[in-house]
Amino acid sequence: MMFYNSILSGMFACLFLCCPRHTYVHAQDVNTFYQVHDLVRNGFGDSNFKTIVRLAFHDAMGGVDGRLQESDSEHNGLLGVLEDLGDLYDDNQADLSPLGRSDFFAWAYISAFYLTVPGNPPWVPLNFGRADVGNGASEDKPPGGEFGSPDHSAVLSYFSSNFGFSENDAAIILGAHTLGGADTGNSGFTGDWTDTPDTFDSEYYETMEDPGGSGRWEQVEEGDVFQWRWGCNGGGGCRDLMLNVDMSLMFDITYDSEGRAILPAGSSCDSDRIFDDCFPRRSGGTEDVVSEFSGGGNDDSFRSQFAEVYGRLIDRVKTSSSLSSISQPGDWPNGLGDLNDGDGGDGGDGGGNDNPDGSGVCFSGIDTVEVESRGRIPMKDLKVGDLVRSGPSKSDWEPIYGFGHLHPTKSAAYLQIHTEGNRTPLELTGNHLIYSVVQSTLESKLIPAAQLKPGDFVEVVEVISEGDNEAVHDVHLHSVTVTKITKVKRRGLYMPLTPSGRILVNGVVSSCYVSLNAELPPSVAESSSWFLSESAVLHWWLAPHRIAVMAGLSGSFMDDMDENGYLQWLMYGKKLAEYAEDQGLMIQVGLIGFPLLVVLAVINLLEALVGAAGVPKLIFWLLVIVWLICTICTGTTTVQVGHGKPMHINTSTCTCTGKDRNKSSLL
Repeated sequence: MMFYNSILSGMFACLFLCCPRHTYVHAQDVNTFYQVHDLVRNGFGDSNFKTIVRLAFHDAMGGVDGRLQESDSEHNGLLGVLEDLGDLYDDNQADLSPLGRSDFFAWAYISAFYLTVPGNPPWVPLNFGRADVGNGASEDKPPGGEFGSPDHSAVLSYFSSNFGFSENDAAIILGAHTLGGADTGNSGFTGDWTDTPDTFDSEYYETMEDPGGSGRWEQVEEGDVFQWRWGCNGGGGCRDLMLNVDMSLMFDITYDSEGRAILPAGSSCDSDRIFDDCFPRRSGGTEDVVSEFSGGGNDDSFRSQFAEVYGRLIDRVKTSSSLSSISQPGDWPNGLGDLNDGDGGDGGDGGGNDNPDGSGVCFSGIDTVEVESRGRIPMKDLKVGDLVRSGPSKSDWEPIYGFGHLHPTKSAAYLQIHTEGNRTPLELTGNHLIYSVVQSTLESKLIPAAQLKPGDFVEVVEVISEGDNEAVHDVHLHSVTVTKITKVKRRGLYMPLTPSGRILVNGVVSSCYVSLNAELPPSVAESSSWFLSESAVLHWWLAPHRIAVMAGLSGSFMDDMDENGYLQWLMYGKKLAEYAEDQGLMIQVGLIGFPLLVVLAVINLLEALVGAAGVPKLIFWLLVIVWLICTICTGTTTVQVGHGKPMHINTSTCTCTGKDRNKSSLL
């Protein structure tokens, strides 16, 4: 008996604990940026984010528009990323509309900066309205290579005339060198500025001040360029990198036309080996910035000041553009924290909202489903009433009658199930159920996605088309091997519901349901028996809602969604489970568990007989038949009482008409 109580108590507990909860964060203002952020994060590897930040500086020279002069060697190493960003916009333009191409690039540069900041980044203004000028070559000139070997005045003059930057601004924006390094094939320079080239921190200034260990900064000639290296020993053993422009922030150094440092008059230094201590240290100006951020523990201050200057760099526009602003959310940066792969959260202590292990019960918004007459569409575009392919037969089309969970702006960690054949990986949260094939018996069973491992098999459906109109010729079900499982964080949670509880997502046969309770015995959780399976519990509970929707009888009592995107009918089940959990055994079993089980069993039996839409009609006609029988049923029975005369008694027991038909009469 306690088993039914366990089902009742656990029926919805895991659903609401595992699917991440959310507090809305100005989604109407920043939701488009969240889309851009997702595209950048998932479209590029971690090593590319620093390159995109570098690209921002090059693109901003004439106003951000997503174009560069491709023939200019100063852009070496950037053109591939530029093209990839352009393709990303072109592929998603309809979803991002009305965001223009230039604004997309500007927001992508902001996103890339965020993705190099551990935890929560500072706010960079989200402005829009940049003029789009197509995707051809830019007419704007780069700074002509002067940043490899400029003197101090050239640096300040360039930033002042082009961006209106002060000395401090120039020193702060050059702090972007904390990311990445130089490659001989691109610029002629070589090495990394810091030991953490993928992380945006203040180590650039700390390294400039003191890289650690014995040694001095020495200007060395490598190939055709001059750069500064630390700890060189006669040309060998060099580490770390600073360019002339970097060293000019801290020291008063003059360079010749080739970039060689010119020793001050009267210097006792050997011109064959030029060290940093051969030059006087600056007083004030850019040196103050180096000193401020080189003392350690200044990462947050540097990031905050950089974000303000970086925003002004990106917001440089052509004269034909005027920008409008999106207001900073009042609870920033909590609204962005759960987008990054750091600690993040929706505010407070996070409350388990980030589900880093991929737990939860939903599909990703970029997963695809096949919809009749619409073709293959992203999950995020799926609507109630759409007919989706749900099985291996050509006739297996079922309507989406609702969503168990629907939240377009909440982000979650998803498992990416990669399979053989280079298919698009299926993305679902760890507690969502998926059909796994046991090769020894060729039977499929429902298991949580988190239990899948490389080498397991899943069921896929291949749709074979032919002819000019690509009419479906055949539908083929077979199993494929899971090759690897990765994780990704995306915005949007979708749990579509079909009458059968089954749906094809990215061609993979999947359940609409969730693993309810990790505490159930494995024999119960993994049972292929419909009666004992976890999916059956949810399927049975959803039957009244399913029948009402399919018959067109539903209303706010059943099919409204709550503020967190959960189906109200599921919330009623959760409340019932919570109530039952606090009651004694007699109430749990006798008054709640067993009656509920019987009622749901009858409803599901009727649904199996006539379909969800037919159940109300069947119940109606059954009631009509019962009423008619109650109205007309009369009968006479002869009863011998002892040795007396027989009595003729009207034995009709129907009382549904309100008349007492259980009266006896002597005839």
